[in-house]
Amino acid sequence: MARFLDRLGRGAARHHWLVIGVWLVIAVGLVVAAKASGGETVDNFTIPGTQSQDAADLLEDRFPSQSGDTASVVYQAPQGKVTDPANIAAIGEVQDALAKLPHVSGVTGPAMELLGDANWWLPKWLDRILPRIEIE
Repeated sequence: MARFLDRLGRGAARHHWLVIGVWLVIAVGLVVAAKASGGETVDNFTIPGTQSQDAADLLEDRFPSQSGDTASVVYQAPQGKVTDPANIAAIGEVQDALAKLPHVSGVTGPAMELLGDANWWLPKWLDRILPRIEIE
């Protein structure tokens, strides 16, 4: 097996443009086949009959405000500490913007005493929705 893989790797390196071309043809063929099949993506995350689905259904029925997904946003202070008054004001603006998003049932304040100077990243898809906030 090692001998075969060695020969395969050497051949691919020796004929790299051919290998790249073949991979591009395969990729284009897969894209065309996917488009031609007419399929649509499905974002249904239910699996009937499983315990986790039963628990999710129970939450939805009895505690609708607690059902669904959660997301964490952690802030980084470009200057000073996260707990500085200017940074607290900016965090409040972000929280207000998050609360206005569709399908958001609640936004809680940050746990400053737990995070300290830690920073978390903001998901890229939220970056397009939230206002750009500069802290001076």
